[in-house]
Amino acid sequence: MILVSIGGIKIETRTYDNATTVSVHITDKCNMRCPHCYQKDYSGYSNVIDKEKAFEALYKIKPETIIMYGGEPMLFPNIVKDFFNEFEDKSHMIIATNGTIWNKELYDRAYMIMVTLESFFFNYSNNRKYTKAQYNNLMKIIRTYKYKLNITHNLYPKNNDPYFYRMIQLGDFNSGPYPIVDYCEEADYEPEVLKEYDIDLEPLINPKLRILTDGTITKDMRGVYNLCSVDEWEDEYKNAAVPVHKKCISCKYNIVCPSYKMFPHFCKDVLDKIEDPHFCKIARWIYVQD
Repeated sequence: MILVSIGGIKIETRTYDNATTVSVHITDKCNMRCPHCYQKDYSGYSNVIDKEKAFEALYKIKPETIIMYGGEPMLFPNIVKDFFNEFEDKSHMIIATNGTIWNKELYDRAYMIMVTLESFFFNYSNNRKYTKAQYNNLMKIIRTYKYKLNITHNLYPKNNDPYFYRMIQLGDFNSGPYPIVDYCEEADYEPEVLKEYDIDLEPLINPKLRILTDGTITKDMRGVYNLCSVDEWEDEYKNAAVPVHKKCISCKYNIVCPSYKMFPHFCKDVLDKIEDPHFCKIARWIYVQD
């Protein structure tokens, strides 16, 4: 935890370290259909985690923090509860959710709640659409759990809410940008949105470990660059790096490129197919602004 001042009051903000964190993909199933999602074909995405393999992997890795991930993990609250019952006395338990499903028991128990959000205004963004009930649940989570909440703001190549950052400041929320890396060239130049792209971190060449629904251990949520099965796990895998495109390494704008800093392997896959994708344009705009 770190001390921050929110509304003039010093509180403990909950954090985690990628090096000692594992995301467990409880399911590939989701109740949303977001255009940016790496899960493009939902017809086959109904897998649920192999708990036996996941438990075995977690006991081998011994993470300080475990993130319940998806898909949407809250579609299977009993499975999430099983993980809490098994590991909450050993690790910090975090729930990463789209916030559309209310579950007081699990949210009360969670060390942190990570909620994705495009805008505080109902269906302002075309990038994600809620029913009224889903939106109400999301706002209820934000109001109820403000001080253990981390709002993840999906930043798209286009059509972002220019008022989002102001709303975060007005509400004194803990929030971080999440640049969407997609196969497209178009991007918006929006000064208010560009302010959010100021991400002060080294490139995540060595991101957090993940356990996919079939028990595969990886550092790539898509399962493209997998490491090993549970039976093959060795501690040396903790230091495995994801691939990086040579263009990113040599680019003079990489010091301000949020997509490269957070998802270098995603950028590599896009640059293998597109010469000047949206995130390259955004990096140049940020560089000029600075």
